[in-house]
Amino acid sequence: MAYVQPNSIIQLFQGINLDNRYLHTIYFANEAAQNIWFTGKVFKTYQQQSYTRYTRNQIKIKDDVTNLFGCTYMRFKNDRTVDKWFYAFVTGVDYVNEGT
Repeated sequence: MAYVQPNSIIQLFQGINLDNRYLHTIYFANEAAQNIWFTGKVFKTYQQQSYTRYTRNQIKIKDDVTNLFGCTYMRFKNDRTVDKWFYAFVTGVDYVNEGT
């Protein structure tokens, strides 16, 4: 198995009124406007993360779990996906170990 350099970016958001029932949606004029709006709402950014698969439905972040409560939305970008952000709902935060 080939080694994949951890170059993904994960950004977490708090206070965004979006949920997985799609009761509230936000429409943007274009992708640039969307990116500007979300960039202004970033709560935490994690650089040099392991490759994130959008089909896995979970990620591991090295942080104290109490810092992550209140995060409701996220996005991630893998360095191999041609500068594309993937957006996802945060539906739970679980303690794994002392730093994850």
